[in-house]
Amino acid sequence: MILNKKILNKEEEAKLKERVVQFENNTGAELVLVVAKESDPYPGAVLRSSIFLAFFTTLLLSYFIEFGYSYLYILCQLILTFLFLPLSRLRLFKSWALVDSEVEREVQEKALEVFFTHCSEKASHSNETLIYTSLYEKRIEVLVGKNIKEKITQADLEEIVLKVKEGFTQKSYLKAYEDGLAALEEKLLAAFPEKVSQSGADELSNNVLWL
Repeated sequence: MILNKKILNKEEEAKLKERVVQFENNTGAELVLVVAKESDPYPGAVLRSSIFLAFFTTLLLSYFIEFGYSYLYILCQLILTFLFLPLSRLRLFKSWALVDSEVEREVQEKALEVFFTHCSEKASHSNETLIYTSLYEKRIEVLVGKNIKEKITQADLEEIVLKVKEGFTQKSYLKAYEDGLAALEEKLLAAFPEKVSQSGADELSNNVLWL
């Protein structure tokens, strides 16, 4: 499991920081790497999980206990739903109650929030790039600033995502990011032969941001 610890050790973080600096010098774009434990607490999934557990438990109890009145079934399920809420917050129980569309929406929204908070609002230009990783959902998003978006397509960004995912599948996390950066750098140099920007501004942190 990688949910409760960092996927990179200090030495790997240092190497990745150096690679980020090199990437920025080569392309003229700024890069932020963000790793989040999860993008949302998913209260809907927690509630769905709790309701199912309560329903299953009530059904099981009905084989051993004879409820004198039909409303007691509903009352029992209601009480158990509240009792199971803390248990349903555990990732093990919450995971199976997640809906793909819900996960996709929350990850995209969180990635956008992080992009505006840690990139757009802190930079005086629109040459930012963001690689956002959400560990719990196993999702990766690549976002770019306005200037870069004019020449880099969504299909190009999806290629970067696939590069990073390949390394994650092999549990080679440093290599995953290095391959992703190399692919993104190649795309940027092809789209901007004379660099995205000649200003050389370094306004954003080069360290991995852990959320």
